[in-house]
Amino acid sequence: MRNEFTAIIERDGAWYLAYCAEAPGANGQGKTEEECLANLHAAIALVLEHRREESLRSGNVFCGICVLRRQGRNRLARRICRKLSIPNPPG
Repeated sequence: MRNEFTAIIERDGAWYLAYCAEAPGANGQGKTEEECLANLHAAIALVLEHRREESLRSGNVFCGICVLRRQGRNRLARRICRKLSIPNPPG
């Protein structure tokens, strides 16, 4: 899956600073625009990974998979589990 985000880049003296409104907490800085954007890209990836882990930890994904299984859609539930690299919940 490909995500697109808007980077806002500002210059502060010798440094470039960047942030992304769609990923609060993701910031980048660098001596060049390229370095700044690369750092922002890495920060966005970390924020998204953290959100994914929090979602899995909260059980929201498992709840949705259990609903699919109750509806008799076991194949789809297994496919989602494989895609997200999560254990197949019982049920």
